[in-house]
Amino acid sequence: MANYYRDGPPPERPTYHRDGPPPERRHIYDRDGRSPARPTHHRAGPPPQRPMRYRLGSTLDRVPRWVLLVGAALSVVLVATIIGWSVGWTAPAETASIIDPSESRGATEPPGPRVFPVLGDVTYGRTHHGYPATDILAPCGTVVVAVYSGVILEVNRVDRYNPAVNEGSSRGGLSVSLLGDDGVRYYGSHYSAINDNIQPGVRVAAGDPLGILGRTGDAAACHLHFGLSPPCSREGDWWIRRGTIWPWPYLDSWRAGENKDPLPEILQWHADNGCPAVPQVEP
Repeated sequence: MANYYRDGPPPERPTYHRDGPPPERRHIYDRDGRSPARPTHHRAGPPPQRPMRYRLGSTLDRVPRWVLLVGAALSVVLVATIIGWSVGWTAPAETASIIDPSESRGATEPPGPRVFPVLGDVTYGRTHHGYPATDILAPCGTVVVAVYSGVILEVNRVDRYNPAVNEGSSRGGLSVSLLGDDGVRYYGSHYSAINDNIQPGVRVAAGDPLGILGRTGDAAACHLHFGLSPPCSREGDWWIRRGTIWPWPYLDSWRAGENKDPLPEILQWHADNGCPAVPQVEP
């Protein structure tokens, strides 16, 4: 290799400290003499944490106004509902005006006359135990028909009656309730069978077959328990559905081919009694 220095080896590198090696670095120790530590801003320990402050006003300012309005409206509805339940509020009676007539066959035609609910030879009395209703006795297997045009509300195809349990909701056995276009609820029970096409929401005309008379539920003989009532809650209110006014004057009229209307008496009963939330008479 070429020697860049003609007169000898290259000179030694200059040092930054002429009088000796560089001084050692001085470590920083804390007050207790422990290992080197970073300097702290607070001699007595770590800096205190600042408490978090929540500013509700500034948070609500960022919420859209429509969200606040909807929340307030829902709160009012919830409070009103709870108060209504606590004081035993019940809904007013519903009428046939809630039924859409466009679903009916022949909806443009006025409803026809009412018909007697059981075909053939029948007998019935003018009394009933406990509450207003009529038991129409006829041979087992007799056809039961719709009294008036309207919409089926409830259908019970299972006989859950247990003689050991005094349960009013199951005493009728197989049953059908119909909300007539006149606003009256027509109810019949103790069927032995109900036609397959009879379902809740189905529209029927006066005289359409509903099922076969029998003795399901609490029945010692084949008969149709027949009741008239306001629709109230439409379903589940068996203590109203089973009957609120005496049917026999109207049965007499329909059997004679006349068309006596039970609606005025039903409206009067509802005006006097409303829709009781619990049974007023034991099952």
